[in-house]
Amino acid sequence: MPGITLSMIVKNEEKYLQGCLESVKDIVDEIVLVDTGSSDNTIEIAKKYNAEIFYFDWINDFSAARNYALENSKGSWILYLDADERIDPTSVDEIKRITENPRNSAFYCTVKSIDPEYGDNSMRYIRLFAKNPGIKFSGKIHEQIQPSLVKNDYLLVNSIVLINHIGYDISASERKLKAERNLSLLSKEYESTKSPYYAFQLANTYNIFGDIENSKKYFLIAAQSSELERSHRAFSYTSLALIAHQNHKSAEAEKLIYQSLRVFDKQPYAHYLASKISLRKGDIDRAEEICKRVLNMVLNLPVGKDEPAISILLNKEELIYFGLTLSMQNENISYTKYYQNELQNYYKGMYHNYNQICSIVQKLIQNSILSEPEIDLLCRVINKSNINFFLAAIYKSSHIMYKCGIVTKLFELNKENDEVKIYLAKTLDEAGKTDEAIELLKSDENLLKKDPAVYFYLISFYLKKGAIEKVFESINILETNFTQIPEVVQSTKLLKEKVNSIYKQNNLQ
Repeated sequence: MPGITLSMIVKNEEKYLQGCLESVKDIVDEIVLVDTGSSDNTIEIAKKYNAEIFYFDWINDFSAARNYALENSKGSWILYLDADERIDPTSVDEIKRITENPRNSAFYCTVKSIDPEYGDNSMRYIRLFAKNPGIKFSGKIHEQIQPSLVKNDYLLVNSIVLINHIGYDISASERKLKAERNLSLLSKEYESTKSPYYAFQLANTYNIFGDIENSKKYFLIAAQSSELERSHRAFSYTSLALIAHQNHKSAEAEKLIYQSLRVFDKQPYAHYLASKISLRKGDIDRAEEICKRVLNMVLNLPVGKDEPAISILLNKEELIYFGLTLSMQNENISYTKYYQNELQNYYKGMYHNYNQICSIVQKLIQNSILSEPEIDLLCRVINKSNINFFLAAIYKSSHIMYKCGIVTKLFELNKENDEVKIYLAKTLDEAGKTDEAIELLKSDENLLKKDPAVYFYLISFYLKKGAIEKVFESINILETNFTQIPEVVQSTKLLKEKVNSIYKQNNLQ
C-alpha cells in the first residue's frame, strides 16, 4: 500500500501543474488526479509523473470532487494540494518524518501566498492527514476537512511544513474572473449555513471586486462572530480598519484597529497599520514607537508551528524605510541610527554595493547633495517599498533645482506612482513652474477622484496665481465629493472661511 497519496482536483492547469508535481516527486508514493473537464495539456503533464487519473463531471461542488479523489486514494496518508501550490524544499524531510507511523492525526501546514497586489500572506490549513473512510470534505467552495477530522476524534497537530502558493501572481482581470466564479457558490453556501467562515470568504471576494460596502458588511459579520477562529476575526477587523484608513476616516480606522488587536495582538501588519493611522492623525511620536515595535516583532517572528492561523507578511524593507521616514521627520537621532543599522543588515545579503546605498541614505538624511553617480544608483535601487522615504528625504533639500531634477527623474521611472506625482507638483511649484504643477495634477482623473489632498495642493497653487474662481471651484468639489471624510469636511470649512475673508478684503481695497 502506498504510504503518501497526493490527492488533487484539476481543470486546465497546464500553467502550474508540472511545478506542483515536481515539488512532491520525492515525497509521495502515489498521485491521484481528478480532472473536472480539462481541454489543455493537463492530463499529458500528469501522465509524465505516473499519476492515477480519474474523471469527474463538474457539479459546482468542490467537496464532491475532493471526496471522489479521496475514494480513489490508496495511501495511508493524504496530502492535498492545488496545482498552483508547491511543497517548499525545506519541508520534504518533515513530511517524511511525521508520516512514518499511521495514526488518527492531521497536520496544519503554512500556506504562503505570493500576492504582488495585496501583499504576501500566510494561512495555516490542515493539508496532511491519515486516511480514514469516515473523513470527508464539506462545503461546495473553500471546502474544509477539519470539521470531519474533529468529528472523528483526530489529533490536530501544528507542523513546520511550508507550502508556497503562486496562484495570486496574476493580472487584476484574471483575479476578478476567478472571484466572479466563486461569488455565486460562496453566496449560496452562506445563505444555507450562515457560517461566519463563509462570511469571511465573501468579504474577501467582494474586496477583490472593489465592492466595498458588501466587503464591509461580511467582514463585520465575521469579526463579531464568536464561532470564528480569533485570528480570522482579528483579520476581519484589520481589513475594516484598512478600508476606513484608505477612505481617510482616521477615527473609525483607529477604533477598528484596536478592536483587532484586542482580539489577537500577534499581528505585525495590524500594528503597522496602527502606526500609519497614528501618523495620519498627527501623532508622529506614537507612530514612531509602534513602528519600532513592529520591526522587532518581524525580526523575531515565530516560524512554522507557532505561526498564527492567518497573517499578512510584512515587507521588511518597506517597514525599515517607513521607520526611517518617521525618525527623519521627527529628528529622532537614536531611532534613525537603529533603522540605518537594520537597513545595512538587510542589504548585506542583497547588494554587493550595499555600503554605497547606505551611504546615499545617510547623505539624504543629513541633507547633503548627491553626486550624479549616486543619483543614478538611487534610481536603480528605488522601488515601491522605499520610494516614499527617498521622496521625503530629497524634498527636504533647500536646493530647489537640484531636487526638482531628481524628482523629475523619479517621475519618469514611476509615472503611475501617485506620491511621485504629488511630490513633483510641489517641487515644480517651488521652482516657479506653478502652471506645470497645476497641469500635472489636473491630468490625472483617477488621482483627483480618490485623493482630496490633491485639491488642497491645487488650491494653494491657484491662490499663488490669483485664480480665485479656480479656488472656489476646487472648494466646491471638496464639499461635493468628499463629504464622507470628516477631516476633509472640517479642513474645507476652515479653508473656505479663510479664502472668503481674503476675497472680501481684496474687494474692499
